[in-house]
Amino acid sequence: MNDLLINRVLVATDFSECARRAGEYGMCVAQAWSAHVDLLYWSMCGEDWSSMRRLPILSWR
Repeated sequence: MNDLLINRVLVATDFSECARRAGEYGMCVAQAWSAHVDLLYWSMCGEDWSSMRRLPILSWR
């Protein structure tokens, strides 16, 4: 038999109603396994950000 061990549960959200329900499910899974929950929110940058001047990460002399 394959023993499954869940240590962490990743819950992605966009703060919509569907994401809230999925988050509740993720919390239930984490609680059942005594696992840690990581909440992830990802946002795409709009056109306003694309017009900004890009700066180098490092500058060398």
